[in-house]
Amino acid sequence: GPHHVCGWESFEMDGRIFVMAATGCQLLSESTMGLPNGTCSADVLSSTCGQECCEDLFSTVVGNWDFSTPHIFGKHRVNPLSGRKSIECTEEFCTFSRPQNTAACSERYPVTIGPATFRDIADTLGAAIMMGAACKVGRGSDWDGSSLQDTPSVATFLV
Repeated sequence: GPHHVCGWESFEMDGRIFVMAATGCQLLSESTMGLPNGTCSADVLSSTCGQECCEDLFSTVVGNWDFSTPHIFGKHRVNPLSGRKSIECTEEFCTFSRPQNTAACSERYPVTIGPATFRDIADTLGAAIMMGAACKVGRGSDWDGSSLQDTPSVATFLV
């Protein structure tokens, strides 16, 4: 089947620029590396707080964000954003957007980040939303992409 580029690196040597592309990588949405995360696994339980105690404790947590691949994808509950910021969710993932900032800085494009959220496992406070740089110039210029594919997302920062 078709292969998508999943890694890209460039380097310079002897005044010439070279690029390397990687294909055939596992899609993040198909990875199970983050499951289970071991929150209530046997090695963290004690005689004072066993499996039932641990699960009860986490059932009362107000916000619980697991910053791993399985919690990027799927249905998320998000809180409405104020001003000109917006968050739109599909069955696959959520996308954050805001208009370009030309008043305070010289951004070339609006912000569009997707996937942009991590699910709140407790489902109380809502998903954690990555909004990118407030002003996409200088050190924030990586965020000034012309499309969803040209802009970092929460998946960019997973190790």
